[in-house]
Amino acid sequence: MTRHQLQRKHAPSAHARKQTREERERHVRQRAARMAARTIAGQEWVDRERRRRVVDGLLGPMRHAPGPTALLAFAVLGVGVSAYLTTVHYAGIPLVCSTTSVVDCAAVTSSAYSVIPGTAVPITVLGVGWFLGSGALAIASLIAAMTGRQEPRRLRGSHALLGVTGLIAVLYLVFVEAVRLHRLCEWCTAVHLLVFGTLLVTVARLQHAPPSGDQR
Repeated sequence: MTRHQLQRKHAPSAHARKQTREERERHVRQRAARMAARTIAGQEWVDRERRRRVVDGLLGPMRHAPGPTALLAFAVLGVGVSAYLTTVHYAGIPLVCSTTSVVDCAAVTSSAYSVIPGTAVPITVLGVGWFLGSGALAIASLIAAMTGRQEPRRLRGSHALLGVTGLIAVLYLVFVEAVRLHRLCEWCTAVHLLVFGTLLVTVARLQHAPPSGDQR
């Protein structure tokens, strides 16, 4: 047998060469798919880390500043309730509230004590303003926490003073409800509790105000 015949005998057939080429192409595709999967997984990890850092940047100071966060939450709820009562007053629509027995929101919110003396402006407008002021002070405290700056002690003092004025108003309104009207308003009670909670938090923060920039 000649050398040429031996080379032809041991040379791979066309079918074998085709299979080898297809196998190489399959390996290349598999490798590319694995690399693409790793790239996508890596990008997803980067995106998750980026989102986590953004969330930590926003919520991190709030977790380390529970006082201002609670005060801001009280303010948002207070503005919502006060705005609702103001809207009901001007729109003349019934309140979503019980009207039986001692609890009667309509009797309280339509009484002569429900408006600023000498005007037709409901006292709930003052409530909206009070909670907006409290929210503004809480936001100022949160900004100080987020930027790592020391919160001025007078900021805490101002917030506590605002809480005291709110408590005085609440005590007067509770007296009116219990002694003059003999009726209670659920929505008004919610506002009173929010004011009282604001006072407690502001006084606690004022008493524990650290000399450093620690926001507690």
